[in-house]
Parts: sequence; C-alpha cells; structure tokens
Amino acid sequence: MADNSDGGKLITQAEYDEIHRFPLPVNVTRTMADTLLVRFNNTYYNWDHGTLQGDNTVDYTEFDTMAKQIESDLATAKQDDDEGVCAMVRIRIEQRLAITRDAFEATLELDNGESDRLERIRVVVIIRDTTTHESAEYKFALGDPEVSGMGNVDGNGVLETGSAGTATWLIIPYSEAAPTHDVQYDIGGELYYSVGGQNITVPLFPETITVTPDPRLYLNYFLERNVRSDDPMTEDVVEPTIPYSLGLLITNDGYGAARNTKITSGQPEIIENEKGLLISFKIIGAHVDDQPVSPSLTVTFGDIQPHTTRVSRWMMTSTLKGTFSNYSATFENINPLGDPQLSVMESVLFHELLHVVRVDVPEDDGLVDFLVFSENKVDLLPDRIFQSSDGRHPLNVTASNITSISYVSSFNIQASRHHTETTCHFVRVSPDETGWVYFRGAYTGDEDVTPVSAVRSDTGRSLNVEYNLWIDQLEDEPFLQLIDYIDVAGVSYTYDVTVTRTNKYSPRFEQTEFRVNVSEDATVGMVVLRPNVTDHDHGQVITYSMEDTNAEVPSPFEINATSGVVRVAGVLDREAVGSYTFSVVASDDGTPVRTSAAAVLVSVSDVNDNAPVFDSAPSEVDVDETATVGYELATITASDADVGDNGVVDVDLVNLTSLFAYNTTTGRLTTTASLEGQAGQYVLLLRASDSGLPTPLSTAMTLVVNVVGSNIFAPEFDQPRYAYDILESATVGTNLGRVEAVDRDNGSVVHYTVAEVTSLPFAVDATTGTVSTRATLDRETTANYTFHVLAIDNGAPPTGSKTATAEVTVTVGDVNDNAPSFPSEEFLVSVEENSPVGTEVLRTQAVDVDAGDNGDIASYSLQPPTAPFAVSVDGDVAVIRTTQGLDAEMTESYDLHLVAVDSGSPPMTTSVLVNVDVTDVNDNSPQLGDTDLEISLPRATSANSLITTFTASDADVSDAYSRLSYSVLSASPPDIVVINHDTGALRLVSSLSSVTSELVNVTVRVSDGDGSHDQLAHLTMHVVDENRYVPVFGEDAYSLSLEESTAVGTTVLQVSAEDADSSELSFSIVSGNTGNVFSLKPLSGELVLLGSLDHETTPSYVLVIEVSDGGIDGDNVLSASATVNITVLDVNEFSPQFDDGVVFQVAVEEETTRDNIVTVSATDGDHDVITYSIASADEHFAISASTGQIDLVQSLDRETAQEVRLEVWATDNGTPARSSSAEVFITITNINDNVPEFDQETYPLVLAESATVGTTVLTVSASDGDDDEITYSIASADDHFAINASTGQIDLVKSLDHESVEEMRLVVWATDNGTPAKSSSAQVVVTVTNVNDNAPEFEQELYSLSLAESTPVGTTVLQVNASDVDSAVLTFSIVSGNTANAFSLKPLTGELVLLGSLDHETTPSYELVIEVSDGGIDGDNVLSASATVNITVVDTTTSPPQFDNDGVYRVNVTEESTRTNIVTVSASTGNDDVITYSITTPNEHFAINANTGQIDLVKALDRESVQEVRLTVQATDNGPPAMSAMAEVLVSVVDINDHSPVLAGNKYTSVQVTTSDFVSGRPVYRAQATDADSGDNGTVRYSLSRIRVDPDAFVIDEESGVVTPRGTPVSRFYVMVIHAKDGGQPPRSTYMYLFVKVCRYPGGGWFCLL
Repeated sequence: MADNSDGGKLITQAEYDEIHRFPLPVNVTRTMADTLLVRFNNTYYNWDHGTLQGDNTVDYTEFDTMAKQIESDLATAKQDDDEGVCAMVRIRIEQRLAITRDAFEATLELDNGESDRLERIRVVVIIRDTTTHESAEYKFALGDPEVSGMGNVDGNGVLETGSAGTATWLIIPYSEAAPTHDVQYDIGGELYYSVGGQNITVPLFPETITVTPDPRLYLNYFLERNVRSDDPMTEDVVEPTIPYSLGLLITNDGYGAARNTKITSGQPEIIENEKGLLISFKIIGAHVDDQPVSPSLTVTFGDIQPHTTRVSRWMMTSTLKGTFSNYSATFENINPLGDPQLSVMESVLFHELLHVVRVDVPEDDGLVDFLVFSENKVDLLPDRIFQSSDGRHPLNVTASNITSISYVSSFNIQASRHHTETTCHFVRVSPDETGWVYFRGAYTGDEDVTPVSAVRSDTGRSLNVEYNLWIDQLEDEPFLQLIDYIDVAGVSYTYDVTVTRTNKYSPRFEQTEFRVNVSEDATVGMVVLRPNVTDHDHGQVITYSMEDTNAEVPSPFEINATSGVVRVAGVLDREAVGSYTFSVVASDDGTPVRTSAAAVLVSVSDVNDNAPVFDSAPSEVDVDETATVGYELATITASDADVGDNGVVDVDLVNLTSLFAYNTTTGRLTTTASLEGQAGQYVLLLRASDSGLPTPLSTAMTLVVNVVGSNIFAPEFDQPRYAYDILESATVGTNLGRVEAVDRDNGSVVHYTVAEVTSLPFAVDATTGTVSTRATLDRETTANYTFHVLAIDNGAPPTGSKTATAEVTVTVGDVNDNAPSFPSEEFLVSVEENSPVGTEVLRTQAVDVDAGDNGDIASYSLQPPTAPFAVSVDGDVAVIRTTQGLDAEMTESYDLHLVAVDSGSPPMTTSVLVNVDVTDVNDNSPQLGDTDLEISLPRATSANSLITTFTASDADVSDAYSRLSYSVLSASPPDIVVINHDTGALRLVSSLSSVTSELVNVTVRVSDGDGSHDQLAHLTMHVVDENRYVPVFGEDAYSLSLEESTAVGTTVLQVSAEDADSSELSFSIVSGNTGNVFSLKPLSGELVLLGSLDHETTPSYVLVIEVSDGGIDGDNVLSASATVNITVLDVNEFSPQFDDGVVFQVAVEEETTRDNIVTVSATDGDHDVITYSIASADEHFAISASTGQIDLVQSLDRETAQEVRLEVWATDNGTPARSSSAEVFITITNINDNVPEFDQETYPLVLAESATVGTTVLTVSASDGDDDEITYSIASADDHFAINASTGQIDLVKSLDHESVEEMRLVVWATDNGTPAKSSSAQVVVTVTNVNDNAPEFEQELYSLSLAESTPVGTTVLQVNASDVDSAVLTFSIVSGNTANAFSLKPLTGELVLLGSLDHETTPSYELVIEVSDGGIDGDNVLSASATVNITVVDTTTSPPQFDNDGVYRVNVTEESTRTNIVTVSASTGNDDVITYSITTPNEHFAINANTGQIDLVKALDRESVQEVRLTVQATDNGPPAMSAMAEVLVSVVDINDHSPVLAGNKYTSVQVTTSDFVSGRPVYRAQATDADSGDNGTVRYSLSRIRVDPDAFVIDEESGVVTPRGTPVSRFYVMVIHAKDGGQPPRSTYMYLFVKVCRYPGGGWFCLL
C-alpha cells in the first residue's frame, strides 16, 4: 500500500484484490484475512470522523481516555513544580503473562519391509467429531510435521528399503473446539505412497482425544497515584519511604482452566525524569491471594479455574517522592505455531488506585480489594471497588464529606520500654445513599499517627482500620478517609476512632563518622566521644549501643545507653592494636523502633611503655686466637615496639675492655687487639636504651666470648667405607652400626652428619656417630642405599671447622609384606544359559612383587564354593569353568571372588570380583492370564470404545525375546475390532448398534520377540440393550422460606422430573430431614410439613431429594438428585433479660478515668442481636452498644456527688423490637494519689575516714502532695549509718576506713501514711577520703649483698621495695653510710645503682641506711620508715654468685591451693662453688630448698587479702670469703571463684505498690549484691524466678537489679525469688525472697494487707 494510494488511509478494492493474490500464511484462512481488512478500514474511517468505537472496529475509547489522563497529569505536575514536587517520574514495568494450553502430538511410524523403496509419500490428517462424525479440521491449528527418515510427507517423501521413518504433527485446538464442555475428537487419516510403480492407499485408524474448553482471561491492573519517600527540598529531614501497591486481578470467564499461569515482571524502569534526580524503585514484597510469596519478579498463580478470579499484589518503594503519570505492561501469549487465534486474553485494563481496601459485606473473604478512580476524575473521588472475588463486576461507590472530626486529649500507655501515645477522635458522617460510601474530611490533627480501631455508634460495627480507614495527603493537604457499607441513608453516624502515634523519623547523628585519638595509657572511664543525636519525632527517648565492625578485634570501649557517651572500658595497647573501628547505634523508643548509626575510628597514640628488645642476639660466640684485629664477632642490634622518640634505641658496651669494641652506629662487635695467648672466656655487658619521656627505658644483655686455640688438623675416620644389612620391616629408630672419627687437635670435639641433602630414611647421631633408621623401609621401592657421612670438628672462626667423609652402603632385606595382585580390579564376563558344562568363563593370572618364596603364587580358589563354577590352574594361569547347566530365568548373574595365596611366611592373600552375566536365549513362550473371556457390552457402545486389555508375560529376561506383540487372528463379524500391537488394548472399530447378532467372537494371538513362540486367547461378547437415560428434575436446587408458625400438614413445595425412556418415577428424601419434619410423596412429588418449625432450634434445612426410574425389569435403575434449601423465619417472641439482674453496684476512684468499670450483659431467647444504651445522658460515662461495657471517660469529683445512678437499656433487633432496663449505681471513693518525692534523686556526700562516730552527716527531705506524714528508712545492708525515721537526719554510727572501702551507696526510702501507702527512693553516694594514718613499710629491714670490686659503674646492684596502704606514691633515699657517694638510690623505683668504682683494699664494706617516705596529704603529715643495706666488697680474684633470668622471677599461683616447685631460682659463680639459698623476707606461705633453690607454696594464699607477694632470695657461695647475690621473686595470686555474692538487706523483704505503679512501670525495688572476687568471678547479674501468681508480672534488670512491674495486676499479693549469680566457672549464687503487696483504693475491690 503506497503512500500515494488512491484510498488514502483506507484500502481500495484494487489493493484488496492485490492482497488476495499473495499466498496466505500458514493457518490463516481467507475468511480471517477478509475480517482483518474490513476491520482495518472501519477503524480508520471511524477514527477520522471522531468515532472511537463501533461494530467490527478496534475500540480506541480506553486508549484515548488514558492518553488524555496522561496529558492532564503532566500539566498538573508541571504547575505544582514549585510546591515541593521535586521530581515528575514516568516509569514502565514490563510484565509477561504465561499460561500453559492443551496441545496434542500425532506421530506416524513407518517401516519399509518392501523390496523397493517407498516413493511419493503423502499423509492427510483427518479430524472428526466423535459424536457427529462431522469433519472438524477447521477447529484445530495444525503445524507442519517434523519428519525424520523420509524427507517429507507432502507427496515427495521417500523411504529406502529396510529403513524406518516418522512424522510428528503438533495439534492445538481453537476455542470453538470445546466452547463450554469437554468434546471428543477422532484423529486419523490416510497414507498414500507408491512402490514398484503401484500406488497404495492405507487408512490410518483414528485415536480419540478429549479437548477441554479454553479459559478467557480479563486482566485489571491497579497502581497507586502518589508515591511517598524522601523530599530532597527538606534538607534537615529524611522523610520515611512508604511502600505502595501494584495490584492485579486475573478473572477467568471461560469454561476451561488456565493452567500454570505465571506473571513475570520487569524491573521498574525510569523513562522520564524532569529534574534529573537519581531515583530507583524496588519490589519488596508480593502476595498471591492471601499467601505471601518471595518478593521476586516472577509470581506463579498455578491453575485458574473457570469463573474464578485470582489476585496478586506487589509492594514497591521509591527513593524519592513523586506522582505516576503512566503505567504500561507488555504480554506474550504465543503458542508453538505462532497462531494469534489461540490467545486467551480478552482485555487488559489499567486503573488509578486510591487505596487497597477490604470488602466485608456480606462477608470478608480475607483478600484485598481495590478502590479506584474512573478515568479523568479531577475531584479525586473514587467510584468503584474491584473485588478480588469477582474482577468483572466492580461495586459502585458513592462519595460523601465527613461532617466533623472531634479531637480528644491524649494519654499514654506504658508497654515494655516503648511508650505509645494514643488519641481518640470522634468522626461524624451523614451519607445520602446506601451501599459502599467513601468519606473524607480535612484532618488538622497529628499526621504522624496510625489508626488502631474505629467503631460505628449505631451497631458497634468495627472497621478494618488496616485497610478501610487511613490518613493521607490529597493535593498536599492531609485528609482522614474511610470507606464503609451504609444500610440506612439520611441519618448521622459517629465513628469512635483511636489512633496511635507513628514513629516516622529515625534518630540522626550530627555527623556520620567520628575520628578520635586516645592515648594508650588512658584510664578506664575516660570519655572518648559525646555524640549529638536528634530525632524529629515528638517525645522520643534515645538509647545507644555499640557494634564492633571487626569481630576479630573487639573494642575496649563501652557506651552509656542513656547519654551515648563512649568511655574507655579496658586496657589499651598501641603495640597490639593501633586503631579500632565500631559503630554507635542510636535507637528511639517508638513503634516501630527506628535506628541509625555512625562510624567511629579511634586511633591509639603511643606512650613509652615498652623497653628495648635485643634482636636475635647470640648469647655466646667462639673465636680462634688467630683472628686479626677488627675481626667481626657479631652484629647486635635492638628495637623498641614504641614509635617516635619512644622507639629510638641506642646500644652501648658497658664494661669496656682492651680486646673488644662495639660500634654504636653499625652494631658490629669486633676485636681491637691480637688474641694470641688470650684464650679464655670473656663476659661482655651491653645495654639498649630508648629516648622516651619522662623516663627512658633500658634492657641489658650479656655476651660470652670464648677465645679458643687454632684448628690445625681435620678429623679422620677409622675406615673409609661402612656396610650394613637391615630388613624392610625394621621399625623407625633401629640402629645399624656406628661410624667413628678422631681429631689430633687438643680439645677438639667431632660431630657427625649425613652429607646428602636428599630425603634418606637414615640419620646419624651428631655426637656418637650411630647410624639408625628415621623412616619406614620398603624393599620393593628401594633395595639398596649409598650415602656419605661427614665428621666435622669444632674449629672456631676465622679458621673455621674441618671435615672428613666416609661412604655408607645399606642393603634392605625382603619380608612378605605384599599380597598377590590381579591385572584388573574387577572382571565382567558373560556366558549363554545353554552353554555345556565345562565351558571356560575366565583365564587370568596373579603376580606378587615380593622376592623368592614371598613372590610365588601357591594356590587359587573360588568363593562362594557353592556356585556352579570351579577354578583350575593351567601352568601359572587360573581358569574358571562351569560345573553345571545355567538358567538365566533363575539367576541372571553371579558375583564370584577369585582368591590367590602366595608362598610367603606367613602367607598373604588377595581376591578379585568376577561378575558372570548369564545371557538369555528364547526358551519360554508367552503366557496369558486368562485365555477364555466372556463379557457383556451395551448395544449403544460407540466406535473406538475400549473393550478389554489382554496382558501376557514372557519369562525370558531379554527384551528381544520377552517383548510381546498382539494381533487379532479372527473376528465374527470380521473387522469389528482392532487391537493395539504393543499394549493389547482391544477397541471397537464401529458401533455395536449395527451388529444384528447378540454374540461377537474374537480370537487374539500374542507372539514373543522373534515370533518363535505364541499363545491364543478367545473372547465372547454378549450384545445387550440398556436403560440409557437418567431422570432429570425440573430444577437443580429449590429454595423457599417458611415462618416458624407454618401449620403442620401444609404442602410447602411441588417438585417434578422427566425421563426420556421411563414414565414410572419415584421421589424420596435422601438426607437433611432433621427430626423428620418433612415428607416427600413418592408419586406426586409434594413436600408436606409433618412437624412444628422453630427458628431458634433449627433456622434452616437443606434437603437432598432423589428421583428414580424403574430400570429394565428392575435392573439398571437410574436416579438423579436435587437440593431443597428451606429457611425458617423468626418471630420475635422474647425480650432481652439482663444476666445479673437489674441492679449493678460498683465503686470508682475520684479524679480518674477508667475503661470497663462494669459490663452489663443480656441474653435474648430469640438469639437476636442486642444493642445497649444509657437512657439518662451523663457526659462522664460511655457505653459500648455491642458489648455493654461502661467506661468512665471524664473524672468525677466526690465532693460534688458521692454516688451516680445510670439507667441502662438492652434492645433486640427483632420485629417488632423488644427491650428491658437495669440500674447501675456508682460509688465515688477518695484516693491516695501522690507519691512522696525527694528534693534530690542522688545525694553526694564526702567524708574523711577520720570522721567522728555520732556526727550528723546529712539530712534528706521528701514531700507528699497529699500532705501525708512521711517515714524515712535505709534499705541498704550497710551498718555505718542510721537515719531518723521522722526527720531524715543521717548519722555516722560506725568508723570509716578508706583502705577498706572508698565508696558506699545507700538507698533511702520515704513512705507516706496514706491508704494504700506509697513510697519512693533516693540514693546517697558516700565518698570516703583518705587520711594519712599509715606509715610505709620496707619488705625487709636488713638487706645484705656482696659486690666484686670490678663491678661496672652504672650496675643496678639491688632493688628495694616498700608499700603503704594509704599512698601509692613513695620516695626512696639514702640517709647515711654512702661513703664517697659510691651508690645512688633512685627515688621512684628503689633501684640501688653503683656510681663509683669499688676498691676492696680502700673500702671493704658499706652500711647504708635507706629511707622511704610517703607523700602525706598535700605535703603535710609525711610518714617514713628506714632499713639497712650491708654491702661487702669482694676482691677481684673472686666473684659473687650470678642469678640467671637477670635476677627477677615472676610466677602465678592460684589462691587457696598449695603447690611444690612454683619456681626454682638458680645462681652460679663459674668456679663450681656450693651455693646456698635462703629467703631474706620470711613468709609463712613459702619455703625454699637451700641446696636446689626450689621454692614451694606451703600455705594457701587468699587473693582477697593479698594480690601479690614479693620475696627476696639470697644466694651465698662457700667462699672464702663467702659472697652473696640477691634475686627478686614476684608471686601474683590468681583469683578463683571462692566467694558467693552477698545480697544487701533481709533475706525476706516486703514492699507495697499501687495499681498505678504497674501501669507506669515505676521501679518497686532494687537488689544490691557484692562479691569479693575479681573479674568475671566478681561480676554479679540478677534474675527472677517463681513469680506467683503471674510469671510475667515483673522483670528485673540483670545488671542494675531494678525490679519493675508490667501490665495490669491480677492478684493482690505476689511472691518472687531474686537470684544474684556471679560469672565464675562454675558460678556461685545467692537468693532472697521479695513480697509485693498490691494496694487499691477503698471501693476499688482490693485493700492492702498491712
């Protein structure tokens, strides 16, 4: 059709004729093409003339409407651009609908057994209606066949001789093939071909198929107009993202099921965005019907049955707010043939969704429904509801404004730790129409609320507030909206609406990341971070927590849950962990809880807390006396884990000598003079010091230099070669022999090693030269080894060591350690079942890798020996033969084990599996179960009906022999039946109605696979007439209503039925006739009432009735059934009666409101619905119309009225209505409604430990709003203080000791004398300050030591220690005896350092008097103590003992235990002197072995008394003169869990609370426990158990011990057990009983049991 066509847009007649000249596509008929062209012209013509719909046109009405709507929305969005709409978004969500349709395959299999090939093969497929036999090919889509082996079947096909071919057609029925019910069709055809020049025609017997009706699908999509998310125009607030709905209804209005229906949705895609902002959409949830499914892009509906509707709903979110202006979906429904006639979708419509609702009248089906606008609805008023139960017939909706909204003041409900603010509104409406009505009104209340309940005043009907009542913005203004079903128009309705405040905003940190620096010496409790967090929600309480982001490095910090302050909670060590990362999480207490987080990076700064460490320095080196000057002995360096100046290390040589020097720059230790004649041992002292502040740290080390003589001779072996024999079974470590070498140098020591670096199973002892095995041996792997052994002397550098070499050969002897082996792990062989005895089955041979007899095969055998086989030996080969005949039908295979045994000692065996498969031969005939059959068939039996199926079996196991084939040998009359060759199914070729005889005889033959065996069967069929037609009632179901006063004997219904082949019908009642109230006359069909009706007893009956014909001579009786639904109408006979009489009395408290002060209840003998009301209007009270619950909604004043009388009416909904009344008397009682309040929550009190007993230290004060008298008491178990019960004056009654306890916490209670009594508590925190009342003490009064006069200057010769229970800062000094200032005592550390050279001849001894002083209090009242240090200077010809380990020993011991050898100290002089050890600081817990230095713990320690013990150990040699040295042993006492927690107060403690305490969650008690242990052993946690009566009535904070009630009290007395348990392993615990009395006010029903 050219652009310049004469017809313009329309198709001309010439163009029409030209189109028809072209061949049509497959499966497109000329009628279809004509219809398409006519519809094309009609549509364009109507469109040009302004008509969008009409007969035989494409309907564009909805398309035009949607286009106008899009245009309007675009204009509106642009106009509102400055009013906060930050982005106008158009999205596309592509969805694909997939269903599975019925399809059939027809396959032709053709085998060419002719001598010539088949040519010109053609197949015609014929489809006929099974019932009418009419041609029906036009009702099916028939694709081109898939042809194999013969080219094609269109008349040109060729099939070669001896070949087989197939042709397969895919056949899909059109809808008209089965419009409303299942229809059967016969698919057959004709085969045409030529062979040898002769044309052949073969009929193809038909197969019957059943076609089911098609589904017809109508799709309705629903998309919400407005999307709620963040508005970037509000920079200080992040608005919450609110999910919105995408709904879909699929209605199947056809007569067939839509099977395997599936929707695949494309990811939402932004295709237009005016502002260019980044926006993303997400599918967060999905439902099919009422079941949630995975929120994926594919939703499967399964089968959609006829005349049903299925619903799906996707929940989606957007990252920005906006308005949808367009929505589209694309669908595919393509069958394998590509035929558009097979589409089952009738329409796809899109609707703008206002809200998802729930239709609950007449009943709620539990599925969501969709409230929508019509197209172009500018007033945004919805007008239809699409129900999930029926997508084709939406409900009409009218709209009405809300008349008024009354806002009632708020009140709080305490629930766990979260509080919910609840507000009550009264919404009044006045609808003008009945049915479903949409109401809306401007909302001026708090928008951040969620509806909780809504009750209509007239009937007490509750709205489903999750769906049918909501608060949302329309045109940027908030509206309260609801939808309800209205029975009566023109009257006013009031809804009591309760809403709960919605937690809309998350807490917000002032910054999302914090970077903090903390020194590694920061003390526990130091503040690291104070985050600032805000929450835009009203009244939110923020709590804080921490989350480690690196689980492998937990942070040593803690956070205050209330303030968010982060503090140091553990020891920091920059060298272990230089930085920490964690998140601070802020959570509000709204519902739901919302959180946000900020990242924290803490960098740990360095302090000088690490002394230098020498880097892998040797402790001893050897050097040859021939070494030249400058020869390097070692390189010695040191490092420091600290950084900066703290990590800068200098190393120097302390004791300078003339032979050696140390280079501080390079770290090289070298010789400075010739070593000739200087052989001997030299001890050098090196010190490494850092540059840290305030005090540098240092470390010392000693290096022993051994100067040895020169190495002249090499070692010499006693023989050049060694040879050994060993068995391969030798264990690891077996000795083979010894190699030996000598060295002629004086003092030379020879060591041995294996020269080869390869992995050998041998080793040589370095000292003795013994050769031994170091790994297992295997002769079969390696039978001989040759290697070399080196002898190395101990020559020192620079000459070095010298070596000698000897050869070693090892011969490995064989043992029988290998079993024989076969060439295959398994043998699979076969033998025919008719093979003669002695047939050879297998020939094989086993081998053994061992040597000699160990490798010879001794014998073969078979297992099991009972099998029909035997093994014999042919030379070295094993041969298996049959010993008897085989039968494959009895045993198809045998599993044999062929066993081989070698000649070793002991012998070894092996076996191999031989699987013998017995192959089958055709030696069995087919067997039919029954060869003579006799059956009866109705004469009306149709063609292709299944008569029977012959089933035979063949005992042969091979498919080639046991595969059976069935054929009809003879039939009378002929060609009446046909049989399936494979299955044996026998069918009629034509109907029996044409058979005149009453007998039909058939002979069937069954043959096996090769046709050598067969069996015959005979079938006799009796052709009989039948009762064909079933009676039919005039209606399937009857319905009628009867008043319960209907007279007995009345004929209430006449039923009738017809039967095409019988006139004698009989009626009866089958079921549902409860009490035999009805009778159905068998001949006339009259239903008569036999008994009285009673609506209250039986409101309805469902009778199942039956009609039967007479059959044929009483046989083959046919029947049909129907239902009769009878409704018994009620007559209002009874008035409501109040259950508890007509007078109710109740007491309420003044100045309170309360739900359910009393509930009146009435019953009605007619079971009518009862409505309650108050006749005497009183604004203080409200009654529930449906439940009778009376609430006190405004507080009462007892001074105005002491009693109120209400008249309550109960009215039923009968016709006419009946009612009755009752009186409610309310007594108003007075209350104690104020709790005493302290003027401070916490009282800080600072007392010196010297405070005088009897002093008044504090007065606490509390006041009571009721002016009640207040009594004071102390709840804590501390006996240092007493309180005056009347005045609150607190006195000190017991002396304080800062060293025992530095802080005490007292819980003070104030209790009024009201009824019931109320009480509150405050805390007094007492800080006990120190007074310097203890002098320091040295660990020992006398120190003795000996020093060699050659002791280097700068050496620390003694460490003195002292302690003071008052002060941790002690200062040491030398008072006297320090001749020539030879010594210095470091004031802070107590280290005694040598400052000058010692000279035994000048000053043989020193007696130093040393002193230690504390700091007093601010420099005053300084106390001190002294000790004596006796120092003996020893001549250089002798030296004092030297302790190892630098004279400092550290050890841990567990408290309450004794132990031998906690540590052994060791000292030596180098001269083999006898050393004697002693403890110079006597301690009854320790003892030392004077000879060995072993220290034993002989008496258990108590960590709670002492945490560390310092012992000074003296080592004294045997002189003369006797010399000594001192060492320090530091013993740390490790805690065990040997103390249980101790709870403060009495074991049985009683408190009293009020009902308001339960509602407010006010703490009622605080448990306080202490534990003398430390760490986890001393950490106490609390728990509750055995709470009577309600186990959920109280909770306890496991850390603070605060007990809090929750909920509403159900008892006046509670008993519970408080447990305090420490964290030890195993834990220890204690407990106490807490008695809680619940008090209510006079008239409230309960009183305190005081």
